[in-house]
Amino acid sequence: MGTGSERMIEIEKEKFDRSLAEKFDVSYDELLELDYEICTEASDDGDIYGHFLKFKENAPKGILEKIRGLEDENRVWLDQLEFDDNDDI
Repeated sequence: MGTGSERMIEIEKEKFDRSLAEKFDVSYDELLELDYEICTEASDDGDIYGHFLKFKENAPKGILEKIRGLEDENRVWLDQLEFDDNDDI
């Protein structure tokens, strides 16, 4: 992959992170302090029910407490349309 492609991925990742920060009502810098992974909820047959972010156990509690929609196990569901717009991430 060339540097142009890598830069495009970085730009898309930043755009995605900024939209998440806005959605969760935290600053972009606060979101960057959180380590997360994107997970998919699916059936054994492969039917996708939705996507969620799972924040790591070591995430700063003060920032996690600010996140709107945070559920048990430090996860928050993503809107399907929001995820579809950023499916290259």
